[in-house]
Amino acid sequence: MLDRGVYLAPYLVQGFEVLIAVDSRGVARKHVKLRRGVSEPRATAWLRAFLDRVDPVPRLQLVREDPPSKKLDLRGAIDSLTEWRMQRDPKLRARVNRYLADLAATPPARL
Repeated sequence: MLDRGVYLAPYLVQGFEVLIAVDSRGVARKHVKLRRGVSEPRATAWLRAFLDRVDPVPRLQLVREDPPSKKLDLRGAIDSLTEWRMQRDPKLRARVNRYLADLAATPPARL
């Protein structure tokens, strides 16, 4: 598997050399025949610009740790119908309270 970049193919197509653009997953994204009059450096620069557009190099950066957040009040997430049903059904009230406690106990997902 090849690294991301532009490579000269080890074969000819219709008598012309071929440049291959390979993305970061090792997939050949574009093939270009070097016909007469097309300079190899110019075609290579064009393919590199193509790769930067369709498969950009990820920019890594440090992520600051968030300060501890205030405890979430999830009671506002209950709609009026569920609240009405909770008042009349103690099993449902206990189940919803357990669910909300579990939600509040789990840390928020980090993307």
